[in-house]
Amino acid sequence: MGPSTLHGAGNGATSGADLCLGVEQGEHGEATIVLVPRTDTARALVFGGVREVGDYVAALAAKRVARETAVAKLEVQGRSAARNEDFLAGLRANGFARLDSAVPGDVVRRALREINRQIGESTSR
Repeated sequence: MGPSTLHGAGNGATSGADLCLGVEQGEHGEATIVLVPRTDTARALVFGGVREVGDYVAALAAKRVARETAVAKLEVQGRSAARNEDFLAGLRANGFARLDSAVPGDVVRRALREINRQIGESTSR
């Protein structure tokens, strides 16, 4: 590992010039300052140059468009399912229905981690 190469931020070795300060959210909601790749707009801290703030705002706008597109797709899926007789029969018979991709995968994973953490806490008391 040379003087301008750092390990631990992302995958493998990263050049120090490609890193910036970022925030990492812990399992229990605590925030830690860490080095992250400059391209990690979800965790990178933006301190204020015009270009950096503009890039950050553009990245947020792109995420918003992606989220709105996903919501629109889900609405179409829900409306389509509501007209599907097999879907409605399953809903009537089971009292629930499955809508694939209704909850984003990262939300499901975080929820499962939290559920498992709480189960672990309850069994250790």
